[in-house]
Amino acid sequence: MASGGAAAGAAAAGACYAAAQAAAKAAKRAIRVAGVVDDYQLVYAPPNKLTICEAFCLLWQDDATGDLSGRRSDPTVQGPALAAMLTDLILMGKLKVQSEDGKDWLGYTKENARIITGDVETPLPAAAAFLADFLKIFTDYNAQKPPRTLEKWVQELVMGWSHNAVAYIDFVLNSLLEKGIVRKESVWNGKRFPTDDPTAEAAVREKLKTVLLSGTEPDMFTTVLIQLSVTADQQCVFTNPFMRSVLSKEEYAQVQPRLKELKENLDMPLNIEAE
Repeated sequence: MASGGAAAGAAAAGACYAAAQAAAKAAKRAIRVAGVVDDYQLVYAPPNKLTICEAFCLLWQDDATGDLSGRRSDPTVQGPALAAMLTDLILMGKLKVQSEDGKDWLGYTKENARIITGDVETPLPAAAAFLADFLKIFTDYNAQKPPRTLEKWVQELVMGWSHNAVAYIDFVLNSLLEKGIVRKESVWNGKRFPTDDPTAEAAVREKLKTVLLSGTEPDMFTTVLIQLSVTADQQCVFTNPFMRSVLSKEEYAQVQPRLKELKENLDMPLNIEAE
């Protein structure tokens, strides 16, 4: 029994690590592009001014039931959702990534991305104001202790005793409620969030399909969303809930070379200078 518990714990830790890696790549990608994006509104998905984390949750949602499978206990989807929230704050300049050389557990050089406080004087955009309490977690920590790496933060948010991943993800869902995109229903085993206004998710799906099927160059919003969604799908193994919510079975098979190309681009060294 003990060995089974240890195996389950190791699997959960591995899932968190994979989610943290996805977050790091998304954040680094944001840094690379942020220099040419002067207005954060550009990364919203029209017509509903969605943040990346809201778009991620809409792809996560089951169209038929409104369920977000794993919202309460599965790090393979919690991790990328929290990574999306972090990335939104980085794109807005509220948090910044400080790059430095470090060592992995084998002693090889690796790039550490530490999360430092950015511009917290300027108010959050109205459509992203729901992230204020989430931002406070990082600014309060940085005011008292040395900054953590991005990977460590995602692991801590998902698995740390002092954090509640479900509550943080509910920040996003409550924003979708306030925007009239979903409604909340109580069921015997928790909550579900059926769609009230389908235009928001339709816009997100159209952005992704244009990039994946037509070969259009992805913008920052789409780059980050595809990275997080594909990584979550890789952890889910048999279901591919995110990309299959966008593409039919035939389309999903068709875009595999394109997904591979995008992944290779994301894996390329970025040569980001430390601040």
